[in-house]
Amino acid sequence: MFTSPVQYRNIRPEDYSAIEEIEGNEYEGDDDFIAEELEEMFAREGSFVTYGGLVAEYNSEIIGYIIFMIPRDFPKLKHIMRCMVTADHRRRGVGSAMLDRIQPTKYGHKTTVEVPEEDYPALAFVKKNGYIVTHIEPTDYDEDGEVELEGYYIMTNEKKPVMELSQRIKWKVK
Repeated sequence: MFTSPVQYRNIRPEDYSAIEEIEGNEYEGDDDFIAEELEEMFAREGSFVTYGGLVAEYNSEIIGYIIFMIPRDFPKLKHIMRCMVTADHRRRGVGSAMLDRIQPTKYGHKTTVEVPEEDYPALAFVKKNGYIVTHIEPTDYDEDGEVELEGYYIMTNEKKPVMELSQRIKWKVK
């Protein structure tokens, strides 16, 4: 495990370049976050969404981060945009700890994340952390059969009251 504790804290402007570096080294997408975009996202006011995020820090080095947004008109919803841990620190609970810190804690609140259809490790990770598939967006193809938009799963973790046995029986019968 770790020889000293991993610290979790809110993202600060001085973290943007470290996040950009992790993006470049770890993420294979074509929509990498760069420091200037992060600065603009977190400084934006009056937008239809508010951005939030956490970093995981170990021995003064950022080893992971999570970025999410909260729509202004739906304050009970958080949508995870990216959760990433450096390759040499994976499978040690860092990602799960970051997810735990943004999980819904009040009834009616939910957190969602989009997971690519064929990203099996990410699907397993998110499922292990209490998310369930609530929507499937299939892959779209153009007229020539080329992939236009990759399919993905929308996975949700929602805080709900526990259903009493009598309610479950009634619900199941309907």
